[in-house]
Order: sequence, then C-alpha cells, then structure tokens
Amino acid sequence: MPICQSCGNKWSWKQSVKSLFRFSRKMKCPYCREMQYQSQDSMKKGSLVALIPIILAPIITMVAQLFFSLEPLFGFVLMIYVLLMGLFFSITPFVLRLSNEEEPLW
Repeated sequence: MPICQSCGNKWSWKQSVKSLFRFSRKMKCPYCREMQYQSQDSMKKGSLVALIPIILAPIITMVAQLFFSLEPLFGFVLMIYVLLMGLFFSITPFVLRLSNEEEPLW
C-alpha cells in the first residue's frame, strides 16, 4: 500500500483505488492534504500490471472455446474482461508508490 512521503501515513486499499480513478497523476493525501505523485518505478510496474487483462482475456477465451465448445459470445468475452479488470484494480494499490515530486516516466 502507498505511504505518503510528507506525513508517513499508510493509505488504505480503498483510498488507493479511489485515487486510481483520477485522470491526473496528482493525488492528494487523505491525511495531510499534501499533493503526492505516482513514482516512476510505480508507473512502470503499473503498466505491466495493466497488461494482464489485455494478454489473458484472449487466451482464456480461446481455451474456453477449445475445451468447452463455447462459441465466441460477446457476453462471455465481456465477462472475462470485467473479471480481469477487477483483478487489475485489486492488484494495483499494492504496486502504487508515492513521491513528493512529479517524476518523468523515462
């Protein structure tokens, strides 16, 4: 779980997930209200975690078609993507690390 670099408080899982739904890299600490930024290392790891649904969904769909003779139903594929996105959002707070300054991605 992320730890605020200003006040040292550990964010809860719920606070971390809530901060992920913002389109800005700025995050306000719920305890001290100081601006925090996602660290460079955290952004790279988060990008790798984001690949999980993109890679696994087609594989799971093909395996289901082969072993269970399921036709590629839109609802089935959508369900797989939703489940994998849930997995993504449950894992990402454990990868999130904070910084006091905005760091470049590379």
